[in-house]
Amino acid sequence: MNPDFDAIKKAADLVRVIEDHGVPLKKQGADYVGLCPFHEDTKPSLRVTPAKGLWHCMACGAAGNVIQFVAKKENLTVKEAAMRLMAKMPGVQRGSDMVKPAPTTPAHHPELFVAILDHYHQALLGRNRRGLDYLKNRGLTDQGMIAHFKIGLVDGTVKSKLTPAQVKLAQEAGLFNDKRNERFYGRVVVPIFDEAGVPVGLCGRDIDGQMDAKYLNMAGPQRGIWNHAAAEAYPDQLIVTEGIFDGLALWQAGIKNSIAVCGVEGWTPLHTALVQKHSVRKIILAFDQDKAGDEAVKKLASELTALGIRVHRLHWPQGIKDASDYFQYNRVLDFKGTPEGFVQLLTSAPRVGMTRTTNPRLKLVEKTDEAVVAQNGSIFYRVKGLSRQGGLKIVLTAKKEETHHVDQLDLNYHKARKMFSTAAAERLMVESQNVEDDLLALLDLLEEIREEETAPAPVAPIMTEAEREEALKLLRSPRLLERIAGDLEIVGYIGETQNKKLAYLIGTSRLLPKPLSGILRAQSGGGKSFLMECIAQLTPPEEIHYFSRLTPQALYYLEPDALTHKLLIVDERDGSEEAEYPIRTLQTRRVLKLAVPMKDPSSGKIRTIVREIHGPIAFMESTTDQHINPENANRCFELYIDESEKQTQAIFAAQRRSRTLEGWKTEQQKEKVVRIHHNAQRLLRPLKIIIPYVDLIEFPASWLRGRRDNDRLLSLIEGIAFLHQHQRPVNRDADIDYLTASIEDYAMAYDLAHQVFAQASSDLPKPVADFLAHVEKLVPEKAKEAGCAPNAFTFSRRDIREAVNLPDHIVKRHMRQLEELEYVQVQRASKGGSFRYRLADIARPRHLDGLITPQLLAEKWDKRSKSGTR
Repeated sequence: MNPDFDAIKKAADLVRVIEDHGVPLKKQGADYVGLCPFHEDTKPSLRVTPAKGLWHCMACGAAGNVIQFVAKKENLTVKEAAMRLMAKMPGVQRGSDMVKPAPTTPAHHPELFVAILDHYHQALLGRNRRGLDYLKNRGLTDQGMIAHFKIGLVDGTVKSKLTPAQVKLAQEAGLFNDKRNERFYGRVVVPIFDEAGVPVGLCGRDIDGQMDAKYLNMAGPQRGIWNHAAAEAYPDQLIVTEGIFDGLALWQAGIKNSIAVCGVEGWTPLHTALVQKHSVRKIILAFDQDKAGDEAVKKLASELTALGIRVHRLHWPQGIKDASDYFQYNRVLDFKGTPEGFVQLLTSAPRVGMTRTTNPRLKLVEKTDEAVVAQNGSIFYRVKGLSRQGGLKIVLTAKKEETHHVDQLDLNYHKARKMFSTAAAERLMVESQNVEDDLLALLDLLEEIREEETAPAPVAPIMTEAEREEALKLLRSPRLLERIAGDLEIVGYIGETQNKKLAYLIGTSRLLPKPLSGILRAQSGGGKSFLMECIAQLTPPEEIHYFSRLTPQALYYLEPDALTHKLLIVDERDGSEEAEYPIRTLQTRRVLKLAVPMKDPSSGKIRTIVREIHGPIAFMESTTDQHINPENANRCFELYIDESEKQTQAIFAAQRRSRTLEGWKTEQQKEKVVRIHHNAQRLLRPLKIIIPYVDLIEFPASWLRGRRDNDRLLSLIEGIAFLHQHQRPVNRDADIDYLTASIEDYAMAYDLAHQVFAQASSDLPKPVADFLAHVEKLVPEKAKEAGCAPNAFTFSRRDIREAVNLPDHIVKRHMRQLEELEYVQVQRASKGGSFRYRLADIARPRHLDGLITPQLLAEKWDKRSKSGTR
């Protein structure tokens, strides 16, 4: 039957209905006024006349009664709007019947709603590409994200899959209109789930631009919040976007700590309960940069600040409206945002909603490691003992001219502030309320200082099942190290297969009891820093510390566990030499201890504080220096970057290929490769590694540094076995899980390290040894041309420079080293003449002898196996 329209209009409270739809109204005479929700209103243009049951916007001309308001606001037909209002008014008749109970919600029939959502999701992935093309045009291409959020396309086909009874239930839930056609037809839809994982709502986006409402949400009170799990995972910093598609744009960019509201007035008690439940400490409002967004931020910031939450407002670059806009290319501005740029926007987002500070005249005067000084007029406040974490328990001195008051207090406590204000006011002869106002301002100031100095550590994002499966697929690759080398090539590093494998293993070894370290050596511009950058890109951001330079004391003042099982990278040794000792200590002893004298804030006496920084760490650095402190070198693998002409040509070819269509396609794979490696490394869990054949490994004992190199070889074997843990059975003994290293692990370690050890055993650095090899090849050829024996032939630096195509300063440096080690003999020239050189009769630099080969080790192990003595 049809609804009784007149009865509904008489019974409905027009003012309450409009306010329930997020439009605050203010009484003005007999009428009410507010901002019109149907256009971008900056002045109260909406006038509501309850006596007549009518509303009218004087700006856009929209007008009508209560039913027409609901129909327009919720994108319903007049009949649907009347039915919805009638459902909330049990006393209103429909024909001769009483109104039926409230409409069915998705939560009443979750299995039906899930089936419909699955159909929408499969429709998006099917032959009809309109939905995927729309998402692609918005930059939303992450298949893992699409699967995680069950994004779908309403193409009008679900009705044929449902029974009449199911269609009726779906209609009552708001999925079909009164004609039983799909209300979300022609839209990409995103389901909303409650905290139990039950779908309870739907948000739809018009993909053709032909609908009256660009966005469409399910009617009725909100029962769920998009990506609600972020509040639990990221309580230190939660982003709130104005719409779900803005949140999806952030997720696509790898920024997963966001929830969404459905419009600027979309914050509900459900959102408040969520952030309170998970003790969210900081919220950044990433609303649209328009008048409506500004007003919503102002209102919401005040509400959240009252809950004790620090609220910040993100400001988009000029010409950018929201997150979706930010990450799409803007032709007019010639701009496309990046995740790194967005992080900078977060960092610079100003705090808003601070209402408790009643005296803004308090100014920061000085900030040092020992104290913070602020001033308001003639009163100075000196703060000592400010900690980076925990409460705000400080030693505070209030001083006016020669008079001062000092006490210890926690600024977070009202009673402590009151007592200090009373005592200080009496002592300084000022108003107590003025001092208390200053303390409130000082509280905000100190919190801002702590926030600036203590950036939140990156947190591993929540991994979807699809992301987990693609990460496991990588870890289970039959030729895992070859796959890793290939992925590093996609990231951008060309060639150098051995160096790439070893550098990656150094990075993942951070989770072992004895991690590995490496020094990358090359001339300036050789690519050593870029290799470290590529390794850093594939390492989860929460697992790495990447520094351009380290001061001597820098590591001592990190949090105690900030480096534990982390990868530490120092971009360039030059400028960080004074930090070598703490790094060596962490590599060897796995803990740093620093005793420093500090004043006890409670007693004022000096006492010794011991700071401990815990390892272990994996470590990498680069250098152009040919002379490295042996104390550093014998703790690290020395990786020499390929400086050959062949490698340079390969780089040239890659640079050219990057400008082609094929190169562009490869670049598009980079984001996926990085994501897979981040998740793969997050799936590696610490395990004990057993090397059953360890007593069969023979290592040269003729040189002293072999004591450390042998241990490093064993750690490399462990690192290879550890990386392959998802391809091996995990054994258990005495409540300890462990993996067994295979002979193949030794073969891979030997292949990667034997040349590195051979270079380390030589008295010539690799570039000098390669230079000597060129000279030894050149001299017999030139001697034959000159008709003399090679040991009698002399040559100049110019002869060598022209032959090997190296700059003069490099030739001079290499020749000087060869001369010092007596690989060449020099004939001093008379005044004005050039030096002449002759190859000395000396054996070439020794290679690594005595390291057992994989073939021999396999034979010995097989023999032992057959004898039954494994």
